[in-house]
Amino acid sequence: HGGAVGGDHEEDYLDAKAAEACCLALATLLLNQLNQQIMKELRAIDVFVQLVEETESMEVLSAGAMVVAALVPQPDAKKRLLCEGRTLPIEAAGGEAVLIRAKQWVYGRKDPPEWLLNTLSIFQITEEEAIKEQHSREADAQRLVSEDLFLDNRTVSSGTTANAFQDEFYTHLSLFREAVAEIKPVELGDDLVELSDTLF
Repeated sequence: HGGAVGGDHEEDYLDAKAAEACCLALATLLLNQLNQQIMKELRAIDVFVQLVEETESMEVLSAGAMVVAALVPQPDAKKRLLCEGRTLPIEAAGGEAVLIRAKQWVYGRKDPPEWLLNTLSIFQITEEEAIKEQHSREADAQRLVSEDLFLDNRTVSSGTTANAFQDEFYTHLSLFREAVAEIKPVELGDDLVELSDTLF
């Protein structure tokens, strides 16, 4: 329940810390296409959109936004879906609105991370733009094939460009905490001395 996460009570604080940790882990796991498919089959997309929409914790809002962003396809993939007349599940669930919320509340007074800006720009790609680009590719493909009989039209008009795979949202070193602990000497008993003599 997103509304309770990040409240004033200690239990809400612990819930928020647990939710943040789960979102950070899931954001990395969802960079794998198979895990994204599992997420869709479980119909869990709405759950995380609701979490980002309702949480009062800035940490959960930030980490949850990473999960939502991980479910947004790369530009070419979205254009292909639009040309096929299909919609994005994350878009239908309200993913763009909750990412805008994260941008305003978490990064309101500082520059948003590149992954957030890139994801929001993907939401702005329209069906008209995608179809126009596809028609342009097909026209270029026909011209290239007419000039070179050995070219395959299916290859040059596929619309696949060098979209980079999405990078991880955070460095794993950020999860480590440095602590100073006093190491007290351990007195060696007779049994340990005898054991060391046996070993060495």
